[in-house]
Amino acid sequence: MNKSNYRLQVLASLIFCQTLVFSQNPIVGGGEDCENWVERPKDRKHIVYTAQQLKERLDTAEKGDVIYVDDNSIINLDDYSNLEVKSGVTLASGRGRDGSLGGKLVRTKKVKNEDFGLLHITGDNVRVTGIRIEGPDKDKKGDSEEINNGISIYSEQPTTFRSLIIDNNEIFGWQKAGVEVRNVKGVLIEQNHIHHCLYRKVGVTSRGYGVVVYEAGEAHIKGNLFDHNRHDVACDGHPVSEYTVNTNLILNGGISHSLDVHGWHETQDITEVHPDGSYFAGLRFSYENNIILSSDKPHIFIRGNSEDKIIIKNNYFSKKCKHSIKHSRNGGSGLNGLGATRCANVPSFIQIGYNVFRAKLPSALFISYSGQSFWTYRKFTKVNQFLVGEFSGDKRHDLFTSLNGKWLTSESGKKEISEINSSDEQFADLRIGDFDGNGRSDVFRKHKNKWWVSNNGTGTWQNLNSSKVKLKKLRFGDFDGDGKTDVLYKSRKYWQFSYGGTAEWKDKKKSKVTLNKLLFGDFNGDKRTDILGTFDGHWWVSWSGSSDWDKLNTSSIRASKLSIGDFNGDGIDDVFNTRRGKWYVSWGVRSKWEKINESDYSLDKLILGDFNGDGKTDIGVVDKFW
Repeated sequence: MNKSNYRLQVLASLIFCQTLVFSQNPIVGGGEDCENWVERPKDRKHIVYTAQQLKERLDTAEKGDVIYVDDNSIINLDDYSNLEVKSGVTLASGRGRDGSLGGKLVRTKKVKNEDFGLLHITGDNVRVTGIRIEGPDKDKKGDSEEINNGISIYSEQPTTFRSLIIDNNEIFGWQKAGVEVRNVKGVLIEQNHIHHCLYRKVGVTSRGYGVVVYEAGEAHIKGNLFDHNRHDVACDGHPVSEYTVNTNLILNGGISHSLDVHGWHETQDITEVHPDGSYFAGLRFSYENNIILSSDKPHIFIRGNSEDKIIIKNNYFSKKCKHSIKHSRNGGSGLNGLGATRCANVPSFIQIGYNVFRAKLPSALFISYSGQSFWTYRKFTKVNQFLVGEFSGDKRHDLFTSLNGKWLTSESGKKEISEINSSDEQFADLRIGDFDGNGRSDVFRKHKNKWWVSNNGTGTWQNLNSSKVKLKKLRFGDFDGDGKTDVLYKSRKYWQFSYGGTAEWKDKKKSKVTLNKLLFGDFNGDKRTDILGTFDGHWWVSWSGSSDWDKLNTSSIRASKLSIGDFNGDGIDDVFNTRRGKWYVSWGVRSKWEKINESDYSLDKLILGDFNGDGKTDIGVVDKFW
């Protein structure tokens, strides 16, 4: 990953010939941005929790029925295949609502010679929304018979399915395709996060598509987030196949070109070609208003001549034109420039205009939810250092920074950065706490032996207390459980507390353990901050900072290599550690280390907070993935 830091390129860089390519922070991938959730049924009998319940409901469903997958359920479907979603049926969960990741339908085993996919849609007026649909593979291994789809939309004869919507899902880990559209027109694939559908070798033909269109199929692909697919969108080149790709964000984790149209001659055992000898390459295609940051080149590859036209307009490409768009009259097994056109010399059926090439974007914030999901794009950002607080009162953590004398926040790390106040104080000299107990974060500073606080980060500086203790020697937490942030100082002999930051120093416990060996969190769920000591090869806890040391676990890892968060949402803080590219958690401080994820980022690069409001600590990072 490129770890260079970039300054924000203002919106002017997104404008070409007075055409807006994309907003600074596109709304893509669904989740919290969804505006059309299916209401969770109040009666449990209309909610499915198990594979058997799901199969029975799908089998007996009638037009107008809603089958709701419980928001917190993970349903293993290893023993099921080709689950039919019939005409008029809605299959839903609550991805993004109130912090939910959505119910998950998961297959952990590969299925050989599967006819369609995990879900098989067979009629119109169908909606699949708000669900996580996870396949058995997130890498590039497999064999020729293991080519499963997450969702298959199939008709034996060409047809149109009216009002068929696939929206607000997370679809990943499928060897063939996240969504396959075959012989069906009118499919809308909108606001999904589709990722890790990677390479599958099938004879001489490869798989690994986010979305793929076959035969007389047609798909409208809008507002999705794509990453780590072999091809994000592909088509077999059938003379009447078509798709539109509009307002999507395509990141750079893929392993081949992003947007693909095969020459039909390549994918079928036929000899029919155009009179000029060129391959058929579908009917018509449109690529408009996308941000395409894929690292492989080209971004778009057309492997024949389309029957109608191809429109490529108002896009934002990370590469120069000749590496962004390629065309070949006769297919091509490689991407070595075979038949490639430059943007100054394109066939008449390809219309190129108002695009930005070699575009520069700032870094972005990515989130791993509960520290256990893949990195998910959250927003572009011009800064890479933040404090975490709760300034908006919505039970979600916000990002706070100080830049050029301005205080800036991004609600839940998702919304646009807005200015809330101004101050000449340096970012490194600010701290966050809730000193008035109103549930919103305040900003704290020490200046000329006085403590000052800006309530909610919007108020003027108010004198809180006086102290000669240096800021770097202060620690913060709610040690008495009154909802207000207290201040701790380690003197030579005692832990001293200023409750609410307004009281005089009070000696509370005698201790020789230095600050660099201490961490702070709630390790018994009583809403009070406890002190975790890391010394003598063990983890020790002083409850609320007032009890004697209680030994809870064994570890020689230094406190500087550890962080604290509640990664399972049980109200008891856990210990988090990164080493050798892996993330580990000790649950409630008491368990053995358990690996929860993988990442090469060092601990000091990570941002911890509950950004989606589900009560679980998420992990964020600001970096460039392109």
